[in-house]
Amino acid sequence: MIKLDDFLKPQIEQIARGLKGKCITIYGGNNLGKTKQATKLPKPYVLACENGGVYNVPKKDISKWKDFSQAVDFLSSERTKKIIRENYETIIVDGIESLANMLNIYVCDTYLKGVPDLGAKDNKDKELQGINGYKIYEKLIEQKITDLVLSGFTVVFIGHEEEKKEFISLKGEKRLIAPIVNNCDIVVYLKSSGVDENNRPLNSTAYLFQTKDYFARCRYAEANSGFEFTIENLDAEIALAIEKEEANGGFKALSYEDSEKIRETKKIKANFEDTLDKIYSHLELFEEKSTGTNDLISKAVTMYEGIIGVGKKISECTETQLEALDTILFKLTNLAEENNISIDTATE
Repeated sequence: MIKLDDFLKPQIEQIARGLKGKCITIYGGNNLGKTKQATKLPKPYVLACENGGVYNVPKKDISKWKDFSQAVDFLSSERTKKIIRENYETIIVDGIESLANMLNIYVCDTYLKGVPDLGAKDNKDKELQGINGYKIYEKLIEQKITDLVLSGFTVVFIGHEEEKKEFISLKGEKRLIAPIVNNCDIVVYLKSSGVDENNRPLNSTAYLFQTKDYFARCRYAEANSGFEFTIENLDAEIALAIEKEEANGGFKALSYEDSEKIRETKKIKANFEDTLDKIYSHLELFEEKSTGTNDLISKAVTMYEGIIGVGKKISECTETQLEALDTILFKLTNLAEENNISIDTATE
């Protein structure tokens, strides 16, 4: 809901230094250290969508879209996210191009009667008429990628390269790649640096800005490109770039911890306002539906006064009473159901 305060007291996003809390894609050829370096980020957990490359790091093998979807639900739900964050700070999705096939199978089996691919729908089947598998695919992937990116974890997507028309970019189905790339702060392209005098592979080279030959992206214009790729070097480059932009008056940078506190404060405020709106909607509906034999609004007032105090008004509550307001909303919802009042109507 848009309010006047949204214009008078607008949100101003703050940026944390370094990689912590950011969304990153790392891609390139095989054996360039993509996964190895990513797992050096703090407290990593890997959603392994392809075989191999993950050792001595907590992980979950992902072979079906439902597995990935459920993992994102756990990582983004307020109830479970706090528990998970006690153990993990970085979520790595390894082998993103494999997600495309998993989602294709899921959409076909769930919505299109098991046709082999999204474009193979039998248009003569009346039950399938009007169902657009591609739209369902796009909606599902956009929703899950957005939920994961906004979860507050450091999120790393790892993929491979492909070359088309002499241009190197991230391999994968475009409907999958677009929401990933569009949500990332940094897209790192890795290129082999060859071998040393003992024929051992050197650390690959990291590129952060697009050229005519390859795709890369970085939101921090002061960052360098073409440096030895280690996760420590990438973190240092991004931190330095943010400091330079801060010095130039571009924005004020914060520590990740301070940034998280601000984000949590905003979230509490949003939850508080949303809960108040729903409570007021219930009360208005109860007043409208009250009769001489069933005074719903009086029942509601008696109920919430039993929680916040006799004579107290909902409008007097503050954000510190969010838990009490949640209890009130729960009981008001039960009262609505007991009286066959549509909850959807009450919470529109």
